[in-house]
Amino acid sequence: AMVARLSGEPSHEAVRRAVVALANLEHRGAAGADPNTGDGAGILMQLPDELLRGVLEADLPPPGAYGVGVCFLPRDRARREAFERLLTETVEAEGAGQHTTDPDEQIEYDSEPPAIGRHYQEWPEDDIYEEAPRTSHVVHTLEHGRIIFQYKPGTDADVVRQLTDLYNEDVAGSGGAYHSVLMQNNSGMEPQVAAVAWRQYMTCDELTPQAVDALREFREARVDKAPEVVP
Repeated sequence: AMVARLSGEPSHEAVRRAVVALANLEHRGAAGADPNTGDGAGILMQLPDELLRGVLEADLPPPGAYGVGVCFLPRDRARREAFERLLTETVEAEGAGQHTTDPDEQIEYDSEPPAIGRHYQEWPEDDIYEEAPRTSHVVHTLEHGRIIFQYKPGTDADVVRQLTDLYNEDVAGSGGAYHSVLMQNNSGMEPQVAAVAWRQYMTCDELTPQAVDALREFREARVDKAPEVVP
């Protein structure tokens, strides 16, 4: 059974109607040899953004920029709390989803150039930026699977041109600079150029032909290898 509003407007009425439809289905789940059991039944609905913002003590990203995981945990309190700690530690270790709503917040990162950590809830799209986005924005776009080519302030124009040519090369059969950003570094990087992915980066003191090949291979191997791949 399917119940939906053609307008796409969120409505609790659609949920109520879906529950009625579900309750009236003759068969509501896969059944095996035991006719009294099955895989259960439920409804799939739009993520309730307004509800989550009302009950969670956290700053959520804009609608469509975050997801919700559902876990079935043990009823035993000790085992449940152990699983909850494990989930929390795993997510924090990945560094994903650590957002700030303050674009001016000063955040310290563990690497140079930064490749993981707390970041602003908005992010720069694929482009060549003459004015570099803020570092906290840049880290967020890494979380979405993008590769960022960076060059040190004061870098020779010929080096920037070579990086621009590299940026515009075909990526993953897309016909162009798919999931890539080119920008001047603004976080104090010492090497001349760098390529950065989520949790990983490589730097080059000089942009030699071998360095260009290494940067190209870095992007090809790591594009879209991140927790939240967003088109």
